[in-house]
Amino acid sequence: MNKYYVNSFDKALLQCSAEELALLSRLWGLDGTASDIVRELYARMQDPIAVRFVWEALSKDEQQVLYQALSVAQGGIRRTDLLIKSHLDPGRYELAIDNLLRYLLLYEQVENVSGKKSNPTSSAAKKLAKNALEKVKVIHAFPDTMKLLYGIGQEIFISDDRATRTLQQLLAQAPDMWLYQGIRRFQGVSWDTDYSRADFKEKIIRTLQKLSDPLAHLPTLSEDARLLYRWLRGQGGRVSMQDVRIHTGLSDHRLWAILHELEHVFLAFDTFSKQERVLFIPRDYASSADPAAGQSAATDEQSEVDTAPKTVLAAEPIVLYDIAVVTNALYQYAMEPTQAGHIPKRIFNKIRPILHGDSIYDYQDNDLYLEVLLAAMRDLRIVQLPESPSEDVKARYEPGSHLDAWALLDLAEQAVQWLQFWVSSGSWHDDRGMNYRPWDHYLLQSRLAREVILRHLSKCTAGQWYTINSLLAEIWQEDAFTARPSSSYARQQTHVNKTPAIREKWNQCDAELYIGILNSTLREMGITSVGFSQENALELERPVNPHVFQLTEFGKSVLATREEVLLEKKQVQPETPAAPARVLIVQPNFELLILQPDLPTLYSILPFVQVKHIGVVSRLTLTKDAVLRALAAGKRVEQIRGALEEHSQKELPQNVLYTLNDWVKNYKEARISQVLLFEVSSEAIAQELCNTPQIKELGLRQIAPCTLVLSSDVNLQQLKRTLEKQGVTVHLSRNIITRSTRYSAATYSIYQ
Repeated sequence: MNKYYVNSFDKALLQCSAEELALLSRLWGLDGTASDIVRELYARMQDPIAVRFVWEALSKDEQQVLYQALSVAQGGIRRTDLLIKSHLDPGRYELAIDNLLRYLLLYEQVENVSGKKSNPTSSAAKKLAKNALEKVKVIHAFPDTMKLLYGIGQEIFISDDRATRTLQQLLAQAPDMWLYQGIRRFQGVSWDTDYSRADFKEKIIRTLQKLSDPLAHLPTLSEDARLLYRWLRGQGGRVSMQDVRIHTGLSDHRLWAILHELEHVFLAFDTFSKQERVLFIPRDYASSADPAAGQSAATDEQSEVDTAPKTVLAAEPIVLYDIAVVTNALYQYAMEPTQAGHIPKRIFNKIRPILHGDSIYDYQDNDLYLEVLLAAMRDLRIVQLPESPSEDVKARYEPGSHLDAWALLDLAEQAVQWLQFWVSSGSWHDDRGMNYRPWDHYLLQSRLAREVILRHLSKCTAGQWYTINSLLAEIWQEDAFTARPSSSYARQQTHVNKTPAIREKWNQCDAELYIGILNSTLREMGITSVGFSQENALELERPVNPHVFQLTEFGKSVLATREEVLLEKKQVQPETPAAPARVLIVQPNFELLILQPDLPTLYSILPFVQVKHIGVVSRLTLTKDAVLRALAAGKRVEQIRGALEEHSQKELPQNVLYTLNDWVKNYKEARISQVLLFEVSSEAIAQELCNTPQIKELGLRQIAPCTLVLSSDVNLQQLKRTLEKQGVTVHLSRNIITRSTRYSAATYSIYQ
């Protein structure tokens, strides 16, 4: 019998394979180690906290379909009718309903159902209706689990936020025995039980509010529960369950036990709030503690971590490596943006695989990372996009005016200059944390947030792991609204503004921005490494935020140098080495290796090589096409050979030198420029014009006895007046293109 057709949850469990039971165990927050998993699962289905784990694990579509199925009567609902009721397209619906059946949250039966809506009265009509029955698939909820699943589902779909209730409201329906079991866990507390049931609940609340440290009266409470409660108090009394997982690194099975511990002593409760599962302290109980003390505890508690995290994303200056990759591409490809401003796909597909940076997607899932990087390089004047020389020729990216100076900087110097650009840039994109939710985001200025986080990072010790929560708590205390200078909170920087409600919004928006900066730009600049509490954190279906960070030695040095540059108000200047570094290996097979990140050496050879990989060790190839393109860009073979010899550890292989000379023999170049042509009536007039100072300084050249040329960049009207003052009658041909009607001249090279 198919278990999906069994109408009892416990019977369906008995028909599950070991793999299916393991799946259900994870769904219900079990670790799979119980001796009788079926009994444990059956017990969990009557537990509200376990049921919330189930709802939390479902996708949005699965939640929608399950809630609609539970909201009908016990008679079930046709599978086709549930599709209509769920308001999903068929593909998404079928995937959701199949998963719900697999999770044993629903079951399906084929039933005989009449297609007619009327109620026949005569025997003949009844017989006709009986014959008209059709077999259809009907979706049911298990009677064992239906009531509690539906009740918890209402927390998601009905706007009655349990997290806003007082402790008294939460305890209103609690059984007396459960209350007595809770108060028996406290030691050294006088509970006067000679009251009515309602008065007794009020007595519990008043007694709890008087306890300056309830944990001191709960000696049997586990250490994990104590740490979680202290942290929750420091976070303003409300956090998402996802943040709980990140902070604790505990499994759902262990969290299930801890949530029960905290709820059984009335300290904290879980629920769904605005479709997100949260852990909260009742608002009348949370407000009784000293918020400042809680924030201080959040700052001090576990700020430094002695053990390395289970998963580490190491810092590496990949943005600087990627800038070098794109610089090489300027020489190797005709990077001509389309009318929409995008790099053509054929060029993009050649460059993107050797870039290190994470993708940045637009709403159409186009990867914009290369274009964001190019925009930053244009702001730094490393590249430029001059206007097209004519309508028939496309504009293309070229080396910028600052490239030569940039190429002389070492890795740390480039990082300092990049940070100076980044803190004020509007073109660079910082990732957000995984739990980001906008909160007046138009008032949040990323550029100010960058300065804030750099200032706080400069206080850290290089190589030491710190919890991200401790950094966020410090920013909350000192710079909570610095990145929101236009907000009312910033204009009234008082303790009154730092309420738990505001802290929750700040955690979901501003804090997620700081987490994103740590895990994206600063990590990709080699400034910070980040760590995760889960061993497989990078493989999870739903990405999570890191929970610890580390300032690298490189990052500490860069921040210190940046401080010196800012104090002295000077530009970053390259240090002049005593002699060029010889870190280049040129192999007879034309492969080039740079065994350390020496950027001046790298940039000296980028114009005439093909990049394979740029990083701590860079791999490049000397090719005929790359060399000829370098010649087209204005390089000479002597410069190419000189750069290789200057930085090579050994003499260049003879075959490389011979081949290099053979390649350049085939190079041909043609320069196309637009000029104004002068045809004068005699050679004497031509000589006279060439010797006239006002015209000579414009660059007039004689190319034949009666023919002269002049750059078309001059102002035509001014030239005409100058010639007329010399007594020359000027006749203008039609369709003369001057600076006002076309763009600057261009040079094109042809090689074979």
